[in-house]
Amino acid sequence: MATVNELRNKVLRKLKVLPKGQAAEAEDASIVKDAYLELYEQLTLEGIISYPDSSDIPTEVVIPLVVIVAANLVDEFELPSREARGIKMEVPGARRALRRQVVPQYQFSEPVKATYY
Repeated sequence: MATVNELRNKVLRKLKVLPKGQAAEAEDASIVKDAYLELYEQLTLEGIISYPDSSDIPTEVVIPLVVIVAANLVDEFELPSREARGIKMEVPGARRALRRQVVPQYQFSEPVKATYY
């Protein structure tokens, strides 16, 4: 599991705003957190992600979320167009990775025995 703070730092590093080993500025941290929570709500409504708590992020979805959040914020952080394009090009693959992680809530761990009357 990852925390929102860990995700935030990864997003800021991807955007080249946060050098490794430094703390995020409050304003930058707030922008990324708001963008993540908005994305979490959207993906939950679409049924793409299904983890119950936005603050406990499953490890397998961290990288795709970092890519999507960063792509949503390239204009906010005024990334050069070449770097912004590169991040935005990663989004379709990140969305596919998220969809592969979806486990229907009605999935059973054992086969269900049919009862006939």
